[in-house]
Amino acid sequence: MPADRCQIDHIVPFDHNRPRLGGWTVATNLHCLCVLHHQLETAGLWHYDMLADAVVHAHNTIGQHDITLPILRRRYDELITEPGPRARHG
Repeated sequence: MPADRCQIDHIVPFDHNRPRLGGWTVATNLHCLCVLHHQLETAGLWHYDMLADAVVHAHNTIGQHDITLPILRRRYDELITEPGPRARHG
């Protein structure tokens, strides 16, 4: 789902009673979720963790896991795993 069709979600929810515990609106605590996955997270069925380099680990209550790489990281990984131009011999 493209990010422009998603909702911005706090990975660590903000606690108005204890604001020093985190949940702030900063880039390292935000990610985009489609409406369905945002609802599933709110219901406590999906959970998200922000790892190093803005990698998001998603896991649910039945043991499924997924990793989401930021788009720039994805392009970098594609560049280093795709074969480069072939040298011409002759």
